[in-house]
Amino acid sequence: MPVAFKCMITKGSWRADRSAQGSELITERWLLSPGSRPKAVESRDFPWTLRDRFLRLRRDEAELVEFLNLAGGWGTSGGRILVYDGLPPSQERFPVSEFWEWQDICRLLMTNPLAFWDDTCPRLDQEKQAVLNDFTVRLQMTVANKRFRAITEVTGTLRLILLSIFIDLLNHAKFRQCARPDCFAIFQIETRHRRIYCSQYCGHLESVRRNRRPKKMALRRSRVQR
Repeated sequence: MPVAFKCMITKGSWRADRSAQGSELITERWLLSPGSRPKAVESRDFPWTLRDRFLRLRRDEAELVEFLNLAGGWGTSGGRILVYDGLPPSQERFPVSEFWEWQDICRLLMTNPLAFWDDTCPRLDQEKQAVLNDFTVRLQMTVANKRFRAITEVTGTLRLILLSIFIDLLNHAKFRQCARPDCFAIFQIETRHRRIYCSQYCGHLESVRRNRRPKKMALRRSRVQR
C-alpha cells in the first residue's frame, strides 16, 4: 500500500550543558508568533537523510549538538507542541544517553526487526514504547486508480527517523551494519551479493588496515629483539 506523509519540524537551538547528574542537552524552540505551526518539509527524502546522519553520529556531544541544530525539535514530550500559544519559547532538557539509546533502538529495529519486537521492545520504558506506537494513519481512496493509500503527519526529528524505518520495513527492505568497526552506518541489502561494507571507501580502508597489521607486528618484534 502506498504511504503519503507530511514532515513537520520545529526550529530549535541546542546547546550542551552539564548538571550534577551528568551531561544534558537543552533546546530552545523558536516559535515566532501566536498560531504559528511547525514548518512543513518539502523534500520526501528528508526523513531518510536525518536517519542516515543520526545513525552515523559518533558518541560525541559536539556532533550531536550540530546535528540537532540542523534537525530541530527532537519530538518526544516537548516535540508535541504543535501550535504556539503565545508563551515564551519552551525549554526542555534531555540526558545525552537518551539519544544514544535511540541510536541503538533504530539500529536493531533495522537490522533485526523480529528480535527487536519480540525481545527488546517489551523491555523498553513506557515513554519509548509510546513513541514507537504513536503513529496515526488514515486511509484515503485515490481517485485515479481507486486504490487506498495510507496518510500520516509526523512532527519531530525522532518520529521522522522512525517513520523512514517503518516505511522501509513495510516495503520488506533488509539492512546490515557496516563491518568497519569505526563506521556506524546502516546500509540496505539490495542484491544477493554478500556485501559487508556500506561503501567502497570503508572496504578499501579495512583492506589497507589488514595489510598493515603484519608489518606493524613485525616492526614491534624487531624493536623488542633489539
